[in-house]
Amino acid sequence: VETMEQGVLLMRLGCGMAQGYGIARPMQAADVPSWIVQFRPDSAWQRWANTRWDLADFPLLMAQSDHVQWVKRVMMAIEGASLMLSEGELKSHHHCRFGHWYYGRGKERYGHLTGYYDLEPIHARVHEVGVQLIRLRNAGDVQAVADLCPKLMELQNQVLEMLADLQNAVIRTL
Repeated sequence: VETMEQGVLLMRLGCGMAQGYGIARPMQAADVPSWIVQFRPDSAWQRWANTRWDLADFPLLMAQSDHVQWVKRVMMAIEGASLMLSEGELKSHHHCRFGHWYYGRGKERYGHLTGYYDLEPIHARVHEVGVQLIRLRNAGDVQAVADLCPKLMELQNQVLEMLADLQNAVIRTL
């Protein structure tokens, strides 16, 4: 298990045991007892641990992962890596993977839930800030990029919080 999303996916598939960097780094056997005492699972793991979940809800989890990956690609690009997003994926909140989910399966399955439509303006703003960051990077304005990066991270967190609320709403309907 490397990520929170992988852990949740495995739990949803019925896996009760896992290992990997997403849980802990390798350690000496003598360190295991103290690690067990202080270990706190990811909040998403706790949220889904005892909840039956329909396979049709997996795209909701993947949408969250897609959003995180989009932001990560923008952040890597402003640090000098290749962007790894098409122009459409960067500029349009309709054309990224999250957007495809949101306007397709997400709307069909969750459009009736409170908070679903609140995601759209924040997701659109994520793209606006991402585009602005790439433009500033291309212009060589290092300070403006540094000043704007926290805004992108704040927006990412807002989207993730709203997705967690949506997941909680799904749990309540089960």
